[in-house]
Amino acid sequence: MLRVCNVCGYTQSRSLFARGDKVFGQQDVRQCNNCGLVFVDPLPEISILKNHYNDFFFTERFNFVESGKIWEKFYELNLQYLEKIKNKGRLLEIGCGLGHFLNIAKKRGWDTYGVELSEFACGYAKEKFGLNIFNGLLEKAGFPDNYFDVVVLWATLEHLTDPFEKLTEVHRILLKNGLLSLSVPNHNSLYTRIFGMQKTDMQYCEHIYHFPLKTLKIMLNKIGFTDIRRIAIFGGGPKDAVIADIIQFVARKLNIGSETRIIVFKR
Repeated sequence: MLRVCNVCGYTQSRSLFARGDKVFGQQDVRQCNNCGLVFVDPLPEISILKNHYNDFFFTERFNFVESGKIWEKFYELNLQYLEKIKNKGRLLEIGCGLGHFLNIAKKRGWDTYGVELSEFACGYAKEKFGLNIFNGLLEKAGFPDNYFDVVVLWATLEHLTDPFEKLTEVHRILLKNGLLSLSVPNHNSLYTRIFGMQKTDMQYCEHIYHFPLKTLKIMLNKIGFTDIRRIAIFGGGPKDAVIADIIQFVARKLNIGSETRIIVFKR
């Protein structure tokens, strides 16, 4: 029996391609015929994901220890942008990895919290930066209603087995007028148009979903988020700041950047 769509509940979908490895097994990458959500069937078990995000994943496969340092300037810019919209308060990052972003936010005066499935990443962030991080699933963390001023999920939503459930929980724990900032791979990126879905990050088994912009908006509105603001971000570019800014501007206007960042509010 094929999976029901996580966003709209539709039961009809079409196969895009097959993928698999020795850890995740064989999976069918499919697209909902109604809302366009891209997903895998079958879903990986949480235990498989928890074992997958181990020390090898963070230190050798992608070396987030070093790349996190490189991204610190980018984290500063993101926080500056958020601080123009919201006063500093309680900030939660879901899928906080090794804690580099939360460490910057803490230094800037935010009251920071994290949720991270990986036991290794959680331990590293606590020991290295002294962060307050819950190791496990968001719904198990037991946060109170209307608690956080800001919640962020950056490059995280596509890794979750039930994104609709997670964003519903985010809506519960956000204060009224609280802000949610999330980023996902841009389904409409120039790279995807040229090379197709099979060559995007959906080729990697830890990526469970791909969100067309319209599908993301449907999900967020259905949960109760409003005032959706979108930014398409180009995933890299020249070191020359002027040229890089021009590329980013064009990527946003044409919606061809590699990453889509969404900012929404709980009204």
